[in-house]
Parts: sequence; structure tokens; C-alpha cells
Amino acid sequence: MRAKRLLAWSLCGVFLAMLLISGVLLMAYLHHDCTHEDCPVCFAISCCRNLLRAFSALALLLGVLFHGSLVAHACQKTLANRLLSHTLISLKVKFTD
Repeated sequence: MRAKRLLAWSLCGVFLAMLLISGVLLMAYLHHDCTHEDCPVCFAISCCRNLLRAFSALALLLGVLFHGSLVAHACQKTLANRLLSHTLISLKVKFTD
């Protein structure tokens, strides 16, 4: 359990560092002098943009899947509660005459 938590935190740290470094690189080289032929700065900016777009799409997809699984779990619990046969004994009804 502890190893999984450590792995999750390290992956979050790597993801945040990647976002921060990509953002800083984009801001630093936003107005550079381009040679228009195989410019390494334009290539690096393009790679950072593609990386940020891919990770934002992945984060959106994971968020939708997580939300969907929560809704499905809640629906499953509700359906399971409705399908159970409620008898007088399970409802703890006491007959007093």
C-alpha cells in the first residue's frame, strides 16, 4: 500500500514538473528570432505544445471515466438495494398483538 502511494505521488510530481517546465519553455521562447528552416526552438515549442495537448486530453478522459465509474457504482448500489427482498424479519418488524 505504501509503495503504491509513493508511486502515485512520484507520478504526480513528474506530471506537474513536466507541465511547469513546458509552460516555462513556451513563455521563454514565445518571441524568438526564427530562421524558418529546421528551427530547433520551433521544434521544441511544437513538442511542448503537443505534449501539453496530449496530457490535457488524457486528463479529461480520465476525469470522465472516473466520474462515470462513480455514477455507475452509485446506480449499482441503488439498484442492489431495490432488488433485495425486504421481509418483515429483515425490516425487524415486531408483531405485538
